[in-house]
Amino acid sequence: MKEYSIGFRMKFDNVEPEDIVKVVTEFLNRFDRYEIKVTDNIISSGKIHVLLETSERLASGKYSLHLSKDVLSNAQSYAETKNMIKMLQHYRSTKKVHLITHIPYGNFHEYLKYILSISINLPKNYILLLENEKTDSNNYKYLMQIDELCASLCKQEITNVGICLDIGHLLFGAHKEGITQRRCLVQLKKMSCTLSMVKQIHIHDYLGTDHLQLGEGIMDLDSALKFIVEHGLIVPIIIETTVKRPEHDGIKQILMMSQKLKNIEEMV
Repeated sequence: MKEYSIGFRMKFDNVEPEDIVKVVTEFLNRFDRYEIKVTDNIISSGKIHVLLETSERLASGKYSLHLSKDVLSNAQSYAETKNMIKMLQHYRSTKKVHLITHIPYGNFHEYLKYILSISINLPKNYILLLENEKTDSNNYKYLMQIDELCASLCKQEITNVGICLDIGHLLFGAHKEGITQRRCLVQLKKMSCTLSMVKQIHIHDYLGTDHLQLGEGIMDLDSALKFIVEHGLIVPIIIETTVKRPEHDGIKQILMMSQKLKNIEEMV
């Protein structure tokens, strides 16, 4: 069976700097990887330095950073991201680290120059991942725009930019638009450039809202995971839900995901 690296998003706003090592160590005793939600508070308080140092030392190659979702559409967020990239020069990660931000809905040509600017300035082993947002309409058009963007990046041989495929966002947006999960995944299958650039996956359930724990909403998890397996997406998977009790609901979700992936691989 292929090895899937599965973990959770982690928020550190309420964690004191002196407790970060303990929190990360306890988390890694249970789970394989984590994604840091980078906020203004973490940056302004200086905790980002402790997080980066701790992550490089304890979780090298098994953590990622979720940047502001407005990096490509907000001048202030873009400027702050450029400053953070300068900061990363000091850590010189020895393994791949994903920096994730949302790709806004709209003409991708508007954002391409910002993406290329970030790409040029990224230190070695840092990769910018563009994550699809949740949209209430035009989901297919949005997918095609992302695919065109990926084709443009491939044509220019940009290797340090990829895609974070948020399956929860995609399926929830399609659901709100009246598109079934099966039809949505069939459409996604056509986006060959996008799929070829997927380097990380986000997954979460949905009903009236998204980011629900797996099994608490209406997503057909089996068909979503089957899509991952059939398309050879052996990339880090972040269960993007709030884990209140890691020893209970966190482990429960990981075990459910791992067992379903194993069963699907045995059938495919």
